[in-house]
Amino acid sequence: MEKQIINPPEMMKHPSYSRVVTVKGPCKFIFIAGQTPSDMQYQPVFPGDYKKQYEYVMDALSLQLKAAGASWSDVVVRADSPFQSIEQTFGHRLALTTPESQSGYAALLHELMPFGGSKPLYREIIEPRFTPVGAITAVIEKKAEVAPLDSYAFALLSRHAPELTSQVRVIRSTEPTAIPALVASGSASPAIATAFLHAADIPVVRTLMDQLLLAGFTRPGVERYGELRERFLTMRAFWRRHPLAEVAHPLFAAELARS
Repeated sequence: MEKQIINPPEMMKHPSYSRVVTVKGPCKFIFIAGQTPSDMQYQPVFPGDYKKQYEYVMDALSLQLKAAGASWSDVVVRADSPFQSIEQTFGHRLALTTPESQSGYAALLHELMPFGGSKPLYREIIEPRFTPVGAITAVIEKKAEVAPLDSYAFALLSRHAPELTSQVRVIRSTEPTAIPALVASGSASPAIATAFLHAADIPVVRTLMDQLLLAGFTRPGVERYGELRERFLTMRAFWRRHPLAEVAHPLFAAELARS
């Protein structure tokens, strides 16, 4: 079995314990240390504001899950919208990226399967937004009421483009799945793989990785991506039997056409 100890750079490195430990064998386990609403000096944050303390802890958990190789989508609405749950967005307009996207398409559609039935969930799926920035601006500009965003992309935007993320609000996060992998068109050189695995040990690269919110790289478990493919096929088969929207852009209509 393979064990990895992870201390995300965005969090204080505690002198007595590690933040995250992963153990990989036939399956992968992620163990995360207990969380408290405290800053880098271990002082309480937002004293007396339980909501902000809860959000602070959840953000910390998100950072640690990402560092351990998990990925999910954050479902966003405008910050000033009345929606508090995904169910309240039904009957309105949905923005998606492309049918090939896991985080901007498949993750949310898999999450919506328990709500599917004989009637469409949404009034319209608007034109493809292609990128996370395209999806978030569709919500901000009121072209759609709700959209899924890759959680890593949302974290990057929160760091580097807060003027965008401050205009939306997360109402749901999808189930964590395997994070996108770096792949090669042919056999990758062992030297290249080794360079990625030790990239965080090089100070100049570590500085860049900190800006990209990357704790490090690891060798992925191939079986996780087989599971992801099965999830996608299950999701696609489901929505080809059940209506997702009354009207959909032709790209999505073709993908969701009943077989």
